[in-house]
Amino acid sequence: RYLTNALAGYEVHVARYYYNRGAYVAAANRAQATLTNYPKTPANEDALIVLVNSYDKLQMPQLRDDAQRVLKETFPNGKSSALRAKSWWQFWAKDELPPPSVDAPSVNDMKPWWKFWQLDEEKPWWKIW
Repeated sequence: RYLTNALAGYEVHVARYYYNRGAYVAAANRAQATLTNYPKTPANEDALIVLVNSYDKLQMPQLRDDAQRVLKETFPNGKSSALRAKSWWQFWAKDELPPPSVDAPSVNDMKPWWKFWQLDEEKPWWKIW
């Protein structure tokens, strides 16, 4: 049982790798093979998540909806609520900013947060203070 779970986990790992590289057909095929070759393993939930995300990226809504229905029926309290294509470290992306208040500067006028040490273009370096 341990070896079966390990092999299924590795297959899902490879499917995620393909998905992250943009090879959505390969990711869907690998996830499907995991579900077929290793039934009733803990990796099946992750394989279904990769399958749903891959079908979504491939713009196959019927297959995506079928896989999502299977995922929700098989794992009702699982990880499926976290179906996202974005990585965990992209929490500061511009499309996730809250709506600006009246006094807030425009998003286009703001510098990226990692360039906080750079001066404004209008001010010369000797006029910092």
